[in-house]
Amino acid sequence: MRVVVPHGGAYLPIAIPRMRSLYPVMRQNGLVGEIDFEANLNGLYFDLAGSPSDETIRALLTLTTPDRLLYGTDYPYVAPKVIKANIERIKQHLPSK
Repeated sequence: MRVVVPHGGAYLPIAIPRMRSLYPVMRQNGLVGEIDFEANLNGLYFDLAGSPSDETIRALLTLTTPDRLLYGTDYPYVAPKVIKANIERIKQHLPSK
């Protein structure tokens, strides 16, 4: 099964670094079991619908690779002018094939 996390990963780009930083202490104290963050994240794709900011794209690229980021527009809820600006922003951060 392929799982797509919508809207730039929602809270994950912020939550994962926090979870990783707290994990050793929580694991040592028996509060959580073993977690393989990379294996769990490798199963996810992230769409860039809405208005992906530079910060969101950079944060996502710390969690995953460019091939796991999917284009999304939120059309018709986002104006074509905004969609075009989003495409240009995305192009600045992702390598073209």
